[in-house]
Amino acid sequence: MEVIKYSPERMSETELADADFRERDLRNRNLYKTNLSGGNFYKANLEGVNLSESNLTQANLNSTRLRWADLTNAILRDSCVTDADLSNTKLIGTDLTGADLSQTVLRFADLTNANLSQTKLADVIGLAYYSTKLTGVNFEGADFTDTNLTNVNLVGTNLKGAIGLGSKKGEIELCQDILKVLNSLNVTFLFKKAATCLLDLIPSDETSYYLKESKASRQYPTVARYFKCCIGSNASEDDLFQLRQVIRQIASGELSVFPD
Repeated sequence: MEVIKYSPERMSETELADADFRERDLRNRNLYKTNLSGGNFYKANLEGVNLSESNLTQANLNSTRLRWADLTNAILRDSCVTDADLSNTKLIGTDLTGADLSQTVLRFADLTNANLSQTKLADVIGLAYYSTKLTGVNFEGADFTDTNLTNVNLVGTNLKGAIGLGSKKGEIELCQDILKVLNSLNVTFLFKKAATCLLDLIPSDETSYYLKESKASRQYPTVARYFKCCIGSNASEDDLFQLRQVIRQIASGELSVFPD
């Protein structure tokens, strides 16, 4: 592949298909809406780069550094993003259909409404981080084989046909059912937020904050008695287990959330 000569100041909205940027330093460049399909970025430094709305279809991003990059609404269909670092990267609405993200780091990345259908996610790092946003992600047909999903919040994502979920699948389906029930109940927004925090395994000090703000002890004294064991930042795993059991009782109708 021929090495492409380029002017960093004139790279946005240009045609750079099949370009060779191997091991190049492109930090903080503006590549907005650029055609980079088939490009080779092996071991390139793309930290802070603006790649929003760019076309990286079938690009080689193996071992690429993409920390703090902006790939909002970019197209990375069938691209190779293995062993790359996407920490703090914006992947909002990004199309990663069929991409290989094996061993990629996604700590604190924002994947809101991204399309990861048919992607390979083996050994992905960072999905469990609280600040890694997965709201509305399409994981249809994705492969999670060998990925540690402990404490990963996949509620609200599309997991139709996804493989490698193991016991996580039943837990996700249950949580989704519970949230549907909670949304239909006549309870305050903050109370629902507190319950959602528990389902998402968000640290209990944050759950405590929402419970306090929702004035649950006054409005829902029966439920509040069950919740009180989690108030404070030192709740045990058993405490959280018991609280999730309470939410299951709420969903099944065994426990009323209405004032006594």
